[in-house]
Amino acid sequence: ASQPESPDVQITSPKTFDHVKGLIQFTGSAAGSGFSYYRLQVGQGLYPQQWIQIGEDVTHPEKSGSLGTWDTNGLEGLYVVQLLVVRNDQRVERDILQVTIDNTKPQVQILTPSDGERITYQQGEPVMMQVTASDNLVLKRVEYLVDGELKMTLMQPPFIILWSMKLGEHDLSVRAYDLAGNLSEADISFLVEK
Repeated sequence: ASQPESPDVQITSPKTFDHVKGLIQFTGSAAGSGFSYYRLQVGQGLYPQQWIQIGEDVTHPEKSGSLGTWDTNGLEGLYVVQLLVVRNDQRVERDILQVTIDNTKPQVQILTPSDGERITYQQGEPVMMQVTASDNLVLKRVEYLVDGELKMTLMQPPFIILWSMKLGEHDLSVRAYDLAGNLSEADISFLVEK
């Protein structure tokens, strides 16, 4: 990404290469001497063939504030965002960043134990909890909660943990998050009996 020509023309959030979803709030600055208006526009891919403007041209300068909001629902993949500040003499200054839009939730499934499974208690024998999880882009982490308590967070496969057996009925919840913060959850209950 190009360096902004001045601190008067920059998008401070999101950052370049961020994974984003849903409603994106752009913050930054669009100001400076001879200010006429600013415009936010986005294009698909690394070298966009066309630009789509977000909102209207804004005729008041903004210092370290909200520049606009972009609804990315229904979009996926790499986009380039351009902030253009047009001066009274028609000079244009710009800041550009790339973001990856990810509105797709991860896939997550509990392989073992199975829902409703009855496990015979054996002293010192753990229960193996195995999960498959994937994302269309980048999976960030998988969390294991047993009876509502976070037991383990794994960042990469294999998504297997060993849980010390306790008698009684138990709930296992597994949450998978991607880099954009999309979340999927799978839940089962199982019984450990004598």
